[in-house]
Amino acid sequence: MFKRYDLVIINRSFWPVYPVIGEALLRLGEKISYSKKVAVVMQNHDNIRNHLNKNKRGSNIKFFPGKAFSNSSSSLIIRILDAIFFTFWIIYCILITRPKNIYISTDPPLIVPFIVAVLSKIMNIKYTYHLQDIHPEATNTIKKLNLNLLKFLKKIDNFSIRNANSLITLNEEMKEIIINRSNATNKISIIENPSIILNSIKDIKKKREF
Repeated sequence: MFKRYDLVIINRSFWPVYPVIGEALLRLGEKISYSKKVAVVMQNHDNIRNHLNKNKRGSNIKFFPGKAFSNSSSSLIIRILDAIFFTFWIIYCILITRPKNIYISTDPPLIVPFIVAVLSKIMNIKYTYHLQDIHPEATNTIKKLNLNLLKFLKKIDNFSIRNANSLITLNEEMKEIIINRSNATNKISIIENPSIILNSIKDIKKKREF
């Protein structure tokens, strides 16, 4: 019989294109995959399978790379269509992996965590929600949203927050905002974002300029 995956990591950005968060999530998956069945769902910006084979990484992990149709120079319409495609790709991957646990972050925000929350209720899945940003507030600071849309987006994110088995955020201030906004009673862990360690920083030549 088809065995359920123990953990599915969902993050649009991943190694090696995004070397900080992507590397951290890859290491997490590698560590767990020695004893558990692990899958990763991400967008494929640079043929991840070639990089995995070349660097001998992630050999025990099942990867589900979804095609990326947009980049930083793409139009808004293309980005929206890309987000819609990735959302359906995530739904498909959850249905075929039937995971016991899911890791989901705010990459992408709001809609994907909400879909994970709904599917988790239907399929009896536990999930961890990692809030690296607080949306829709973060979006609203850049581009003012319609007040009714803002309220609606807050409601669906509050649903995702309250139904998570555990929450992760970056600092105490963000933790307080999450609690005040959603009335969350779940356990909230504070984990700072990882950073790259440069072993050969002393060999980097610096120039006196900006």
